[in-house]
Amino acid sequence: MDNREFNILIVDDEELARDSIKILLESRPECQVIGECENGQDALLKIKSEKPDIVFMDIQMPKMQGLEVIQLVDESVAPIFIMVTAYDEYALKAFDLNAIDYLLKPYSNERFFKSLEKAISRVASRKSTKELTILKQVLKGFNLDTNQYKGRLVIKSASKIQLVNKNEIIYVKASGNYSEIHTLAKKHLMYASISEIEGQLDPTLFVRIHRSAIVNKENIKELESHFNGEYIIHLDNGEQLKLSRSYRNRLESIIGH
Repeated sequence: MDNREFNILIVDDEELARDSIKILLESRPECQVIGECENGQDALLKIKSEKPDIVFMDIQMPKMQGLEVIQLVDESVAPIFIMVTAYDEYALKAFDLNAIDYLLKPYSNERFFKSLEKAISRVASRKSTKELTILKQVLKGFNLDTNQYKGRLVIKSASKIQLVNKNEIIYVKASGNYSEIHTLAKKHLMYASISEIEGQLDPTLFVRIHRSAIVNKENIKELESHFNGEYIIHLDNGEQLKLSRSYRNRLESIIGH
């Protein structure tokens, strides 16, 4: 393992998350970051072309989920995957396997380097092809198209864990490193990006209307034309949200609902 370099690909739709991994890897000169991707489709192409040894990959991403990427990766490439997630349900369901490791956000530096060492050991022992084959067989039992939309959001704080039924959510709004989960009863604050939450919400019921807002279509009362192709969305609880020009293509999804 001496003098060996390990090529690493980082896949996450959040720039801050990618930067955090890069900063930690700076202390390991044998680990070379060969690329970054913001979505699963780009990751699949990058894995094929660059053949990384290790891939740090978020689960909830636009265009293609992390688990879908694994299913489509050619076994002749076979990197070692370290999955990154903010949701315990995924970690407990898929990643207690010896064939894969995971980082549960927010993770400590110690936990990060423990996962890295485990991945490096597997690459050095050339177990990646066999482990990817095993992992694909396990993932065949998961319904990736629907399981992610069922159940409740798990919102953790220092003193308690709250469970929020997804169908009770009126809208979600970005707030720095957190997201505000608005229900009829109250507002919850969740440590997760709005893109991570979007990946857990059924797109037939929820629509992204702004880079910082998602709304439940069932709670839309009317749309009012605004400036520059934008719309003001009036909700049935009296609140208003803006559908930005860059998300205007979502209008058909709302009207046709």
